[in-house]
Amino acid sequence: MFGIRLRTIRKSQKISQTQLAKAIGTNRRTIISWENGRTLPKAGEIVRLCKCLHISSDYLLGLCNRIVHI
Repeated sequence: MFGIRLRTIRKSQKISQTQLAKAIGTNRRTIISWENGRTLPKAGEIVRLCKCLHISSDYLLGLCNRIVHI
């Protein structure tokens, strides 16, 4: 669920995997791994993702089904 939500939000904001990786201080392979559900980000990475994408962590983590923009 996390990976699908991350990919959907990233694409809806027209941000490439490379752009997102650079913005949060990681690499494209890590973003791909998260989006494909092979790995999950650490807490600090989730915070950086949410800040970069302007969304709540609750949605990204599947705790709610409504996108909350911050």
